[in-house]
Amino acid sequence: MHAIRFILEDWAAWPPASLPEDSAAPPLPHVPPLQRRRISALGKAALHVAFELDRIPVDNAPLIFTSRHGDLSRSITLLDQLTQGSDLSPTQFGLSVHNAIGALFSILNGDKGHYTAISAGEETAEHALCEASALLDDGAPAVRLIVYDAPMPAPYDHYENKSAIRNRPAARIARAVFCRTDRPLPSLHRTTPMGMAKALLNGFIMTGA
Repeated sequence: MHAIRFILEDWAAWPPASLPEDSAAPPLPHVPPLQRRRISALGKAALHVAFELDRIPVDNAPLIFTSRHGDLSRSITLLDQLTQGSDLSPTQFGLSVHNAIGALFSILNGDKGHYTAISAGEETAEHALCEASALLDDGAPAVRLIVYDAPMPAPYDHYENKSAIRNRPAARIARAVFCRTDRPLPSLHRTTPMGMAKALLNGFIMTGA
């Protein structure tokens, strides 16, 4: 059996442990107001944790944005408008695609490097870890991994299978880790390495994100 091994340099979460799961979206004060108003609460949570990982400066660190369903609520709104014969907003359509949050972060942060978006059903988080491991093995100095998701909205909520319902987040969540394989960077750990590992496992592996 093969194991995926890497060093966790930093991590971030929204909502943080000090706030309830149904907390309001993070404010994102560094995002221009016009763009901020267009971003959903789930998207804001994902962007918040992605920006949090920028505290450790590393050039050419690939980004992985992973979500089982992405911004499904926005897609449902567009489908409803389509069935009613209404015109669809190009902006809303652009923000509904699965790599929209990664693209937004790239634009807002001026990040011209590698980023990818992953969705793999119940094994989305696991596939993201495999992708991170492959990038590190291919020579990336570090990888930034963002996992975000929310409960499926109606009318699709009843399509979730039993295991997905048991493990799904109770509210929108976003988790991010900064990982690498070789020399450690200046430490910004806010907890012990074991605490970070537990937060990682409890935070997004066990949520079925």
